[in-house]
Amino acid sequence: MISAIDEAQLVTAQKFYALSCISRAGLHRAMRDDPSFPKPLRTIPGSNRSRLRFRLTEVLAWIEGQQQLTTEARVAGFGTMSIHLSR
Repeated sequence: MISAIDEAQLVTAQKFYALSCISRAGLHRAMRDDPSFPKPLRTIPGSNRSRLRFRLTEVLAWIEGQQQLTTEARVAGFGTMSIHLSR
């Protein structure tokens, strides 16, 4: 079980969507395909019914990395093309 102290530093999938501006499908695709994506935690270990949580520090670091990739693509001459995670 996650302690109360840890709980304060975790965000839900819904909060992740809001912070990162990615869709639910995009979040699940990133979880599957992006090795740099934050590892989800389960509120009840071993349970399929527990809700996913993510460490806020890891979420913010991942978002910053994605923004950097987008900036690098613009500088390289790819305009405002969005960066899609490769499989």
